Amino acid sequence: MHLVSRLAFAFSVLAALAGCPGKNGQSAQTNQPLGMIDNNMLSSIKRPCLDNYVSTLDIPADAALSPRADSEAEQLAFEATCTIAAPEDVYQRVSAELTGIRASYPMTRDIHATTNPYPLIIELDATATTAAFQAGTFHEWDTLNQGYGARIDNTITFTFTGTDIAWIYLSFKGNYDRELIRRQYALLPHTTAFFDIPGAPSAAVTQTAATSTVHQDDVCLSIDQQHGDYYYVFEEDLAVKGSFRADPDGNIYSLDPRELTAKPPMPAWYGNCLQWIRYPPFAF
Repeated sequence: MHLVSRLAFAFSVLAALAGCPGKNGQSAQTNQPLGMIDNNMLSSIKRPCLDNYVSTLDIPADAALSPRADSEAEQLAFEATCTIAAPEDVYQRVSAELTGIRASYPMTRDIHATTNPYPLIIELDATATTAAFQAGTFHEWDTLNQGYGARIDNTITFTFTGTDIAWIYLSFKGNYDRELIRRQYALLPHTTAFFDIPGAPSAAVTQTAATSTVHQDDVCLSIDQQHGDYYYVFEEDLAVKGSFRADPDGNIYSLDPRELTAKPPMPAWYGNCLQWIRYPPFAF
């Protein structure tokens, strides 16, 4: 199948399925509030902990602990550490620090990390797998499915440009890193593509007689492995509402976004967080 045709087709289908603005949805009206950063500054920034990441079929031990009580802390923990499941020690620290930040800085209390409620769509070679699915003998992904409590929500089979395709919609028992879990499933035979709809349950569209505004908020965590500091960015409507450093002793310090960007280059952790918030991965 021609790659461009497949991508165009997938985008049209997923856009209809999503039915809501993406994680980086922008407001129809913008101004220049405190913390507003030019997106052109972020064009070359990537999720740094993925640079040397190698996927394997191993299921992390922490996967069995999910879902945890604080889903937001769990998500920030696995995003910042590039692990499929949040490490327990990181999760506990993040949960405590989020509680401390929101207790001391009221402007962060209504800003929460964006999650993805949609199933992960795995594309299989239908010619090679349909008969096994129908016979109940398709076992290539049993280990991963059992390890993550995966559930098949839906199956769609169709022919596109002469190729038989099956889309399998998977939901998981726990809260896991979507990008890394799809990389793991990609190691299995007969997988040909993956589609992930960016989730935006915290986005709300407000319509008045004259305007239609997308309200979008998100939180990012970046970890300084050398010094043990955790950095947090709270963003609302593309403006940073709060930036913080939490040290290993539990002290929390507020950081002024104007000082962080006064002299280029901005701190790597800050740029990485803005990139992660505004340009989430869209999986193909």
